[in-house]
Amino acid sequence: MAYLHLDGKSSPHYPTGRVLIENVLMLAVEMGAEPVDRARWDECCERNRFNFALGATWGLPVSRA
Repeated sequence: MAYLHLDGKSSPHYPTGRVLIENVLMLAVEMGAEPVDRARWDECCERNRFNFALGATWGLPVSRA
């Protein structure tokens, strides 16, 4: 199980459920991190999330834009 730390220190741990590393990286990009190749990053991230959702047994929605 993943946990959220609101202040990054010793705050209470808030359970978040399952979190994909792609979601963590997407948050970093949304907060200002710069991928080396943004177009490739977007494509790779979406493909990985889609492929993962195909095999997920816990309800990750599958959508293809």
